[in-house]
Amino acid sequence: MKRKTSRKKFRAKVQEMKQWIRRRMHCKVSDTIKLLNIKLLGYYRYYGITDNTNSIRRFYEITAKILYKTLNRRTQKNKYSYEEFYNKIQKQIIEPKIYVDIVKMSYQM
Repeated sequence: MKRKTSRKKFRAKVQEMKQWIRRRMHCKVSDTIKLLNIKLLGYYRYYGITDNTNSIRRFYEITAKILYKTLNRRTQKNKYSYEEFYNKIQKQIIEPKIYVDIVKMSYQM
């Protein structure tokens, strides 16, 4: 049986992340990245189970996109190009990973 994050929970977490990033718009980028990585790590550990790779990957991509848009709203002068954003910031964000393998657990029981 495959497991997947509920659409309702996924949308709620995306909205929560969007609001959190918007509240931190005027903070230092390095501090925001550190706290964002903590939040993402918690998300990955909770939802990172077998067959849920697509959902946590999508959450990572949506979060990076929200961060990109928010950082570009900070000023009219120095906007990030996507390449610059990827090289400087997105590489610092933790990539999604599966933490619980249900298949292995079922064989061990």
